[in-house]
Amino acid sequence: MKIVKIAQEEITLEMVKNDNCSPETLVKILDRDNNDLISSYAAYHHNCPPEMLTKILDRGKDDEISQYAAMNPLCPLDTLVRAIKRPKPSSIPYAVFQNPNCPQKIKRLWETNTWGNY
Repeated sequence: MKIVKIAQEEITLEMVKNDNCSPETLVKILDRDNNDLISSYAAYHHNCPPEMLTKILDRGKDDEISQYAAMNPLCPLDTLVRAIKRPKPSSIPYAVFQNPNCPQKIKRLWETNTWGNY
């Protein structure tokens, strides 16, 4: 049985790595709420629905899957703002900074702790 499980995981990982992986498949994988390599690939995939990225980050976990969700360019701006306001220490704000859509203003406000200006 262990060999079958490993084979299933390898097949699932290859599906998620495929550029044509459907949003529905990605959501099914991410709904499992596993912090594993497959879920990390799914969270960073360019077909991952923005609402799924929001769901991941709204769980409030400081895990690898949340980091990849925060780095995904499809992650909504309001979700990034909520994620970056997490109490320190957290790895999530640093992941948000790596998101190409993270505005410089948000980075500066976080660094200076002046959230009242946003």
